[in-house]
Amino acid sequence: MRYYPSEQLRFELTQLLRKQRQVLDSRMLGTASDDELLEYEVRQDIIRELCNVLANTASVGLSQQT
Repeated sequence: MRYYPSEQLRFELTQLLRKQRQVLDSRMLGTASDDELLEYEVRQDIIRELCNVLANTASVGLSQQT
């Protein structure tokens, strides 16, 4: 994954989470397509990766302060 400032990563994470919610809403209503559900699973992996990257940047920032 390329380097991105934390703010940009947070923005991307927020966008992905919004898409996830839309799919969950559609699923609850019974209108989610198979493609949407597949994309949901792919986004889950991307979200996990972004969370790990953000956690690592936070820990690096904390270690640099001490």
